[in-house]
Amino acid sequence: MQRGTNNRFKRNFLILAISLLLSGSGAANAEGNATAGPVAIKSTQDLVNWMTFYYMHPQPDLLVPALMFADQNGMVQQGEAPLTAFVSRLFAQNPKRLGVWLEQLDALTPKSKPMLWSSLWWSGTVESKEALNKLLVKLPPKSQDYLMSQMAKPAEPIEEMEIKSPAVLDELWGAFSATGDDKYIVRLMTALPWIYDASGDFNKLSIGGAARWSLASNAQQHPKVMKLCLKAKETKPELRKALELVLADAAKTPEGNQQAVTRTAQ
Repeated sequence: MQRGTNNRFKRNFLILAISLLLSGSGAANAEGNATAGPVAIKSTQDLVNWMTFYYMHPQPDLLVPALMFADQNGMVQQGEAPLTAFVSRLFAQNPKRLGVWLEQLDALTPKSKPMLWSSLWWSGTVESKEALNKLLVKLPPKSQDYLMSQMAKPAEPIEEMEIKSPAVLDELWGAFSATGDDKYIVRLMTALPWIYDASGDFNKLSIGGAARWSLASNAQQHPKVMKLCLKAKETKPELRKALELVLADAAKTPEGNQQAVTRTAQ
């Protein structure tokens, strides 16, 4: 899996579809839309809404058209971290559909294939491992080397990864969007104290700021995220001060909050 840098953090907030997903503002006006997912992936907003609220309204039938749309519009590489984590969870949830999906996704352009392989590896199912082994023998030597180096070690659970770059936050949000599992948000919250880091470590400050703003924005539209923030404020003293800021940010209008996110990213 390719890890991001501070520059990637800046880019992620400026890339239309993926930045909207991560900051939460992509569907900030979609509280009503959350009651039903899109019937097809025909636009960037369809893709964003499908991913953002997937855990509330699973639509695995849209996986292939969603990835083809992202591929055709140059979003796969730009949003590789959250997309890979998201797709890996769908693969894990639907192991019996892998065969058909992979046949259809063979139409992805070569530049998007590594995301697909990483998603299979990260899903950690028996079916995914078998699919990777079958793919391996069909790939050119360079791609075989890439895949074999990745398969040489077990995939680390997303919720246990060291948060050493903003890309890991992206991956946590991608996994949460696919599953709605609290563990991804709980893990992301551990980066919040870094907004007070006095060591001058810009990377930590950037990660802490990204955690703060993404939690606030998503708390505005996801009651589940808001509930987790409120609970952690009362049960985790080490996070209380930072979570008070998150909740204050979440009380702002979505438009005002997004402006603050953009300023922070710049």
